[in-house]
Amino acid sequence: MVLTLQVIADLFYLVLAIAYGIGALNLPEAMFGDPWEPRIYPLIIAAGMAILAVVLLITELRRQQKTGSAERAQFKIAKEGQIVAFVVGASVLYTLLFDRLGFMISTFLFIESIMLFISKGKKMLWPTVIALIFAVGIYFSFSRLLGITLPPAPFLDF
Repeated sequence: MVLTLQVIADLFYLVLAIAYGIGALNLPEAMFGDPWEPRIYPLIIAAGMAILAVVLLITELRRQQKTGSAERAQFKIAKEGQIVAFVVGASVLYTLLFDRLGFMISTFLFIESIMLFISKGKKMLWPTVIALIFAVGIYFSFSRLLGITLPPAPFLDF
């Protein structure tokens, strides 16, 4: 077995599935009915993730055996990898700012930053308009139409 980037990713997905399954087992029991009900669907997802990760790992190992040679792991971030890394970083920042800035502002900044990164800042008007319409539209849809409370901006009184 040669430790390629594909093998590393497959092992990561397997560990993630196991961790998700452990988290699902730690969910509280249902107060009424079957005490396992809140755990069933997450455990199905964890099992599916684990099965798919094992299938991917076995497929990669068989491919390595057939070809006899495999590329060693290269940790060079391609263009797609840069986008993924930026979106992951923006998502972490979004979760940190969500309670402090409220739903509308943090969502606007999140969508705006991703759209500007992908367009390389060439077009600023449409990403700004789309992000603003989306953030405000979703906020009012949830708060007014569905009655679901989202964190408001600390200095805006909606």
